[in-house]
Amino acid sequence: MTKPADYYVHHRVYEVGFCEYATDTTVFIDEQPTRFEREYANVKPEEAVNFSLSEAVVLAQETIGEDATCIIDSNGSPYVDWHALNATQYEEETVYE
Repeated sequence: MTKPADYYVHHRVYEVGFCEYATDTTVFIDEQPTRFEREYANVKPEEAVNFSLSEAVVLAQETIGEDATCIIDSNGSPYVDWHALNATQYEEETVYE
């Protein structure tokens, strides 16, 4: 079985006020998690998303290399710039029991 990506990112963004967003990002490289929690003010939601995801990508590229590919679980966020991040979207259906 081939590995679909070099690392995995679990990312969530929350609106906490007017033009204020909190992000929770966990990067898994070789199953080892690194977590970033950030807050952004006076930004658009797409800026908060891509600022925090860029931080995750930089960490992975410094660890693995610039050609590292990624799968991002962003809970379907429409703001992720997939091409700029060299990533694909995690598409597993969420099942509620």
